[in-house]
Amino acid sequence: MTTDPLRVLYYNWVDCLDPQRRGGGVTVYQANLRNHLADDPRIEAHFLSSGVSHDLVNTLPRLNTLGPARYEIVNSGVLAPSPLSYRSPHQISHAPTTACFAEVLRRHGPFDVVHFNGLEGVPIDVLELRAAFPDTRFILSLHNYYPFCPQVNLWYEHGQSHCDDFDQGRKCVQCPQEALSEAAARKAYATATGLRRFGIMPDSWAYDILFRKTTRALRRSLRALRRAKASSTPKAPAARPGLAPQFLARRQQAVESINRHCDRVLCVSQRVEAIAVHHGIDPDLTQAQYIGTDHAMRFEQTQPRPLPVKGAPLTLGYLGYMRDDKGFAFLMRALAEQPPEVLTRLRLVIAAPKAPGPYYAAMMALKPQVAALEWIDGYAQSDLDAILAQVDLGVVPVLWEDNLPQVAIEMHARRIPMLTSDRGGAQELGGTDVLTFRSGDVGDFGAKLAHVLDGDFDSLSYWQAAQHPVSMPAHIEALHSLYLGGSVRRISPL
Repeated sequence: MTTDPLRVLYYNWVDCLDPQRRGGGVTVYQANLRNHLADDPRIEAHFLSSGVSHDLVNTLPRLNTLGPARYEIVNSGVLAPSPLSYRSPHQISHAPTTACFAEVLRRHGPFDVVHFNGLEGVPIDVLELRAAFPDTRFILSLHNYYPFCPQVNLWYEHGQSHCDDFDQGRKCVQCPQEALSEAAARKAYATATGLRRFGIMPDSWAYDILFRKTTRALRRSLRALRRAKASSTPKAPAARPGLAPQFLARRQQAVESINRHCDRVLCVSQRVEAIAVHHGIDPDLTQAQYIGTDHAMRFEQTQPRPLPVKGAPLTLGYLGYMRDDKGFAFLMRALAEQPPEVLTRLRLVIAAPKAPGPYYAAMMALKPQVAALEWIDGYAQSDLDAILAQVDLGVVPVLWEDNLPQVAIEMHARRIPMLTSDRGGAQELGGTDVLTFRSGDVGDFGAKLAHVLDGDFDSLSYWQAAQHPVSMPAHIEALHSLYLGGSVRRISPL
């Protein structure tokens, strides 16, 4: 006896096969999910994106087919990623875009499930379509904090710090440091969309020349943003107190809509679940569910990485970006403040693209003080094994509540112990707080590093308590159960 497959529509602002590889780890996740579901007869997967394709003249949202079971909303009233439409009330409501989303459900459905891997690129009120499609379950995965923060990361850019309290929307008025031009962004997206129609794709010389020539306004905005972020003492933008109620209403309406219309809210780490409940998401809806990764097989194939004996050099590895919220500036400062007897025992491997600002100079200033420093100007997935083969101890020093960094999963899956801050989900992978330091605390960082250098780290206990990375097949099993109506557990708020 055969059973019809569940028909699932996956939404994210970036197409899962985006040629420009935008969207970071969520796009990689969706592409992996698509590949694995292609061989799974239980789920028929469709993919929808919105917020990045626009027409130069027409502004009415319309539906476009990208390929088999892949669609996009063109001319969405909500630009993505979220900072491009930071102050737009359309992030909550834009009837023409919601109507276009409904058209997807009617034309390509019926769907058993709509699984949102984020809400950027569409108005929050697309969730209200749940009432019009009562046989379709709506599931939201929280890969970031978009419902609570239009910057998506609860990071107060003007203060360069974690946003514990948005002060009823008043702090949002001064964040980000430099607002991008929505009109310039639409023009840039429309230009890119038009070039693709003529077969001129990203990474080609023709695309580069034509795109750059026609998007000077956006580039000026981007340069201003980079200059602002590179400044150690950013200038606060002019206060616009009239906007505070809009940001307050945005958060309240987003939380209310999720609680009313979503059947499940999946959180990619336990920390994300606690933060979601703290911000008002109904705990009866939430469930911590780690995403699947193709790196999980490495965990089975490798043995725990032995650490050097006391007194021997230790190789410390950092993967990611030279950004304040990722903790890169903090890491450079924390290392610079370590005593010479610590620095001379450290070899540093830093794989991060060079960024504007003082980051590169701070890194190079460490070079004569440490035993060795190797810098890799960005990397591809195929480079990871070679980069990490020499790393004894990973470091994830994030200052924001980084949901679950892909770099943490990649190191953890190769049995590399990690020194992590107490923000975000990376701290959960080790299963113990022995290598967890207080975020932004140089002294606590140094104490945990010394714990390893002095030979006091118990590798056996660490790996016995460690989380097993979730494979894609195991992740799909969990999703399939949820799609069929699997139960969720209740947690206590923060």
